[in-house]
Amino acid sequence: MIKYFIVLISIVSFFVSCKNETEIKIDDTQITKFSSDTGIVANITKEIIKDSKNAKLYKKRAVALMEINNVSDAISDLEIAILLDSSNTEYLNLISDYWLIAGNSKPSKDYLDKSIALEPENTATLIRLAKLYLYVGEITKSFEYSNKAIKINSNLYTPYFVKSMCYLDMADTSKAIRELLNSVAMNPDFYDGYQLLGVLASGQNDSLAISYFKIAQGIKKNSIEAHYGLAYYYQEQKRFDEAILEYNYIIDDIDSTYSRSYYNIAYINLVYQDNYKKAIEYFNLAKKYEPNNPDIYYNIGHSYENLGNKTKAIEYFTKALKLKPKHQLSIDGLNRL
Repeated sequence: MIKYFIVLISIVSFFVSCKNETEIKIDDTQITKFSSDTGIVANITKEIIKDSKNAKLYKKRAVALMEINNVSDAISDLEIAILLDSSNTEYLNLISDYWLIAGNSKPSKDYLDKSIALEPENTATLIRLAKLYLYVGEITKSFEYSNKAIKINSNLYTPYFVKSMCYLDMADTSKAIRELLNSVAMNPDFYDGYQLLGVLASGQNDSLAISYFKIAQGIKKNSIEAHYGLAYYYQEQKRFDEAILEYNYIIDDIDSTYSRSYYNIAYINLVYQDNYKKAIEYFNLAKKYEPNNPDIYYNIGHSYENLGNKTKAIEYFTKALKLKPKHQLSIDGLNRL
């Protein structure tokens, strides 16, 4: 649940500590690389050309580069910013985030170690270390840094969320819920906290799932996850009309290409309401946006089977098997016919 992403060559001179400005060498290509581009990055590059030893400008451009998903160049700019201002923990923390997004935890940890050495009680750094150790599966360390951050400032909400993830990793749902409740108590607008509470409550068939998902929807109106989570809870509780309303809200108001909404409406019609023609209609809509899913083809075939149309049923079971030769439901379907 907590995984991120890419890789870049770090600037070797970064490892030379505490150089002063006159000693720092920055290649002209690093300064002018984006000067021919258009937009925000190009404008910041013009500022850098005028003031090439200004660390804040490289940090500013790194953030702009991340906005367009250029992770490697954002990391390069932050490395330059750190060369220019090696004691700035904001830069050290930010580059650790970017390395983790790039999927490389080693440099991320190296930068966080430097940051925490400079400011041992910096809660932003402690929380990042807690997340990092969770990412690499060192749960004890993750707890340790989360608790350190809470000890310094008990009003922070993120460390409680990290602890909830640790407990989930340990399959202790009740303690995970306790920590999530702490996190939303600290921050009533914390979408991720309410969304996960909804998922966990739903898994326990707890009607509190409705409240949690609806609060999450209120915080982030166009969240597919919050509406889908509530719809699926209703579906599991056999409250089909309410489930279909939520699925249709996703289709009509958020994303008309979201195949799982069509699929689940179709499934309700097939399995629970014996409305096989409508099931076929919605499975075909799901297939339009997810054409390589063998389950969709099987269910279209099963719907035709229930309508007594063996030819069509065999056609769709066969199509499912072309996509997945060992699709057992389709094999069983052909054997039935």
